Amino acid sequence: MHSWVAVLVCVVTFEEGGAPSPTGGTAESRFHLVTIGELPFPSGELERAIYARVQRMDGFHRGAPLVVRALGANQIELRLDDKRRIIAIGGQESESTLRMVALNATDLLLEEADVPAPVPGHDPTARTTFARSTGSSSRARVAVQPELAHGLGNAEATIYAVSAHVAVYWEAVLLHAAVGWSYSGTGHSGQLGDAEMNAWPIRAGAGVLLGPVGVALEPVVVPYELTGATSHSGALLGGGANATVAVAALGRMQLVASIGIDAFANRTAVRVPGSQVTFATPRFAPWLGLGLGWEMKP
Repeated sequence: MHSWVAVLVCVVTFEEGGAPSPTGGTAESRFHLVTIGELPFPSGELERAIYARVQRMDGFHRGAPLVVRALGANQIELRLDDKRRIIAIGGQESESTLRMVALNATDLLLEEADVPAPVPGHDPTARTTFARSTGSSSRARVAVQPELAHGLGNAEATIYAVSAHVAVYWEAVLLHAAVGWSYSGTGHSGQLGDAEMNAWPIRAGAGVLLGPVGVALEPVVVPYELTGATSHSGALLGGGANATVAVAALGRMQLVASIGIDAFANRTAVRVPGSQVTFATPRFAPWLGLGLGWEMKP
């Protein structure tokens, strides 16, 4: 029933002939750029900034992928083979961050190449006009999920539900709210002890992002209407914990998966006189959901 974080992977391969080398050949410049997560600048701008620094360096050739990964809102990881750098970017403008990452990426690419390093203080892209970026790490997602839950007791029927979710992220903090409809019942219409329940679960809470997974704690209120052998309405009160992950599908559309458990302080049950309970709401209800979401950015 709940929020998540999407992981977007972009792979860019750039290959272009360079200037003639002293040996009469053509210096080939090649690198494979892989970006993971939400960077504060477009991957295409990073590609061009790196290439501007290496395109005139004869003999440069690197086939191994250069991986650029966002580590939350304040750090970026660079990885090339067994070499790794962590760059702190908190509070900087997106253009300054782009140049810092490009310079460090160039150093990694040239460490094992037989070419001189760039001249300190010289930035070949100093006159380049960069696309402006807000640099904001806030974003939101709306999602719709079919969900399935089941209590731990014998008389606790399977619960079928569909819910609409709104999740708002700010750096590593998330806020989440959801409302839905659910159905459960004995499946024995017209018989003694039969029961059907329509309910409208409402939840709202907060949590944190642990890598690509959003973990949240939230109170739950479930107004319900019970029909069948007896008629009754009321509300279940409880709380829950859940984990959600989102994977990019098409454009801003995401595939969202959630798993969690809810616990309730009260319950309602149907009992045949002189016999056992035929239907009851759960005290503990593990659940899972799978649906589609739409990410929104400022």
